[in-house]
Amino acid sequence: MIITVEDVNDNPPIFNDEEYAVAVPEDTELGHIVITVQATDNDSSPGNSELRYRLLSHCNVFSINNHTGEIGCS
Repeated sequence: MIITVEDVNDNPPIFNDEEYAVAVPEDTELGHIVITVQATDNDSSPGNSELRYRLLSHCNVFSINNHTGEIGCS
């Protein structure tokens, strides 16, 4: 799974951690949040520093909350 943060402003978003890893047991319930990714954007105006997360590859197993960065089983 590859996650990117897009930004058209002068300060690029940066993930809080360089890499995220988690082991997910195969019997994990649907809807269970397995990890939360976070990024920050140093643009000063509220509209330019607002982040949206998305999964770049189509995935039937995981989904991401585009506002919070929570990745869960779907």
